[in-house]
Amino acid sequence: AAAKLGLDYGPAFQAVTALKADVAAKRATAELSRPDAAPADEVFHLHPSRADGALQALLGLLGQDKAAADSAFVPVHFGRVALRRGAAGPVRAELTVDALGQRSV
Repeated sequence: AAAKLGLDYGPAFQAVTALKADVAAKRATAELSRPDAAPADEVFHLHPSRADGALQALLGLLGQDKAAADSAFVPVHFGRVALRRGAAGPVRAELTVDALGQRSV
């Protein structure tokens, strides 16, 4: 999804290993792993490359929405963030878009 938008993520920020996007439900689920090129997890509750990978999942969701495909969006508010367990192994990110418009995503 990122490549289609002209975004080129380096090896340390390629955490998305699987992505399922449901445009009608405005929901995306991503499986995330720490890339080998990223530093070790020990000092992070949630590794920055995985946090970024969760945001990249939004690209997968918005990229499939015809109305949003030609627009740029920057998330500036998160309604809820929960880390359910340690992030040493693969993790799953579930994202829901509440509103999609000129001023919200």
